[in-house]
Amino acid sequence: MTTLVRSIDPLLQPYRLKHLTLKNRIMSTSHEPNYHEDGLPTDRYRLYHVEKPRAASRSP
Repeated sequence: MTTLVRSIDPLLQPYRLKHLTLKNRIMSTSHEPNYHEDGLPTDRYRLYHVEKPRAASRSP
């Protein structure tokens, strides 16, 4: 049996702004971590993007 647990954390709750409803208030700004060689992305860059959401979900 799967139990759905609703977080009471306000950042994870939907937010209504006039006609727009945001699913949550978590965002990731754009940036360049400089993980490339000869202008091409490396495995380190790919792994960075794989790990980034995992790390964010573990943040307090």
